[in-house]
Amino acid sequence: MMKKWLLFCLTALCLFLFAACSQPVEYSAQINGRDYLLDTDSQTISDGVNIFSYTASGTKDRYTVVISYPDGTSYVWEQSDGSGSGGWRAGLEDEYQYDVDGSTLCDLVAMTLPDPPNYGRIIIAVILAGIGLFNIVRPRTAWFLDSGWKYKDAEPSDMALSAHVIGGILALVIAVIVFMSAFA
Repeated sequence: MMKKWLLFCLTALCLFLFAACSQPVEYSAQINGRDYLLDTDSQTISDGVNIFSYTASGTKDRYTVVISYPDGTSYVWEQSDGSGSGGWRAGLEDEYQYDVDGSTLCDLVAMTLPDPPNYGRIIIAVILAGIGLFNIVRPRTAWFLDSGWKYKDAEPSDMALSAHVIGGILALVIAVIVFMSAFA
């Protein structure tokens, strides 16, 4: 019965922690004296006169952004570790008719991209989760590895086993928090 209760509590905690994660849907910025509104749900940028659509993939250090203008032309930019390349598709350089260039819109979109994950924190979270699960599933073995090897013919008390299970739950909760912080 206790294992079912623990599993229920862990599931409820994980759902609670993941439900708290959300990103803003709209961003506003002022660039060169002009106001822009970026909507990440519909993937559009508005300057008050025109509505531009975009697609973006990657993180802030490596990304690809494609800005589609109302007349069907598009501007593409690929960024990788501080350097980038890109430009207009369909030869728009000769007949540019908008007040805002593609690089400005790409910079605006790039500000909304997620930071790259912190792989060190992910590794720590996986190790903590492994230790936590081991303590929850095999508290007797965890007790033996912690203290039991020091004594001949010793048996763990119920309190010692409970302490290992509680410690495992705590390690699992910390692992979830560290894992989530790797992407924040």
